Amino acid sequence: SNAIAILPAVAFAADIGIYAQGQISWTEIVVVGLIFDFIGFTLARRDQKRLRELGMTSSSSPLWALIAPPVYLFIRGTRTWREVCSGYGPAWLSIVVIVVVVFATELLPAVIAGIDRVAASWTFYGL
Repeated sequence: SNAIAILPAVAFAADIGIYAQGQISWTEIVVVGLIFDFIGFTLARRDQKRLRELGMTSSSSPLWALIAPPVYLFIRGTRTWREVCSGYGPAWLSIVVIVVVVFATELLPAVIAGIDRVAASWTFYGL
């Protein structure tokens, strides 16, 4: 379930990798999104099976992961909380990851501009 929580960061890194190649089309964005939806669904199915092996009688449907991994994780947390009074950790981790990704998205242009300024100063000093 922690793998599901960090999936948005991995998807973000994949999008940045595609963007770094110079051109990005809507087709590539959709394909990357579908790939990560499939990965999220597969991880959610595996998580559901593991919870049932551990004796949980109620678990959330992996289809919720297709909407968004945090949705699946919060429903999973609610259902596991009813049985063992724990289970929200991965859901909160996913929220933290999303916040970090949003801040990284906002800060990335400033970081790139700073790197460009440093590189320009190196050429000024003959490096």
